Amino acid sequence: MMEESSKHPVAFKIGQAFHGLELSEQLPTFIPEEASEDDTSSEYVDIVHVMGISRPERMSLEAVFGDHFTSHAERREFVYQSNASHFLLGDLTGYYVEKEALQLLAGLLQFRPSSVGKSSYSRSIIFIAYELGALVVERAVALSGSHQTIWTSIFTDTVRFVS
Repeated sequence: MMEESSKHPVAFKIGQAFHGLELSEQLPTFIPEEASEDDTSSEYVDIVHVMGISRPERMSLEAVFGDHFTSHAERREFVYQSNASHFLLGDLTGYYVEKEALQLLAGLLQFRPSSVGKSSYSRSIIFIAYELGALVVERAVALSGSHQTIWTSIFTDTVRFVS
């Protein structure tokens, strides 16, 4: 990991993973002719694909958001494969969903700017959930909202949840 400067994100390698969250793509996003209402204010965005039981092909961002995705300068895409087979165990379902949500949050924290360094940029987050991965995302967002001291940036930077 190498910090480029206080105004730019820390560089990570494609394939690098923390707590099961893998960086799968990092590239500039296309810039449309006209900005959309759905654009976020951040020039950086993280797209987090949360898989359920199987690992289907990821949906393209154009398929999810149309031709007017956003005008962000940089986009990173992550894949998190939850172990949803545990979700079928009845009474323990809540425990395993929360365990997966905590692991997803721990992975996201590793890829986000440190609050200690007071970075001058933020990254908007868009979660795209597949199958039972929606349970994990829903719980992760709820946990990040109720534990502001630990996951403040994850909760406040989440701009969309697509299921």
